[in-house]
Amino acid sequence: MWNKGRAPFESILSHGFVVDGKGLKMSKSLGNIIAPEDILKKYGADILRIWVAASDYAEDLRIDYSILEQQQNLKKNQKHF
Repeated sequence: MWNKGRAPFESILSHGFVVDGKGLKMSKSLGNIIAPEDILKKYGADILRIWVAASDYAEDLRIDYSILEQQQNLKKNQKHF
């Protein structure tokens, strides 16, 4: 990563893990994984985009179906303006 004695970047941005609604790390063994393809089929790309935009990148990113439902309701309410 070092180039001519210095890092090739000035700063770096990183986020935490994507976790379930309870804050648990997602894993197949726990059965709490939500595949992006499933989100796209059920809610569409806009809901996934709204979730990403509404998430705090400095913390672990929580996702579950109730959070996605909230984002869907938010989108529906925004259409009435």
